[in-house]
Amino acid sequence: MNTGRFPIFVTFLLMFFSGPVHALGPKARTCLELAASPADQMLPDGVAGVPFGQIDTATAIRACEIAAELAMNEGTDISLLTYTLGRAYQAAQKYTKARVAYEVSATENNPLALNNLASLYYEGAGVEQDF
Repeated sequence: MNTGRFPIFVTFLLMFFSGPVHALGPKARTCLELAASPADQMLPDGVAGVPFGQIDTATAIRACEIAAELAMNEGTDISLLTYTLGRAYQAAQKYTKARVAYEVSATENNPLALNNLASLYYEGAGVEQDF
């Protein structure tokens, strides 16, 4: 299985995460507009979220990978962006990458990431089924 650069990217995200949520830049906003959950209470004003089945996965993954990397480099909160990236991966059925993104977000106690991570284990999607 080819996981590409993503595990290295996540390692850097975990190593360099710091700081509270700041005003989101345009790249982060684009990510959220493409793949954020409508149920996410952390969304900024004007971002409504996208129903899971309507995520344009290729565009969202590209935008969210860039946004998460920029946030990491800026030392801002990446929990919302990595959760949103996980949704895009899950919608694209890239379950291993979704799991890793959700785990990063879950380390910051993002409840939606914890829920989606649990659903991957429950369904056995990209992980050994565990329930």
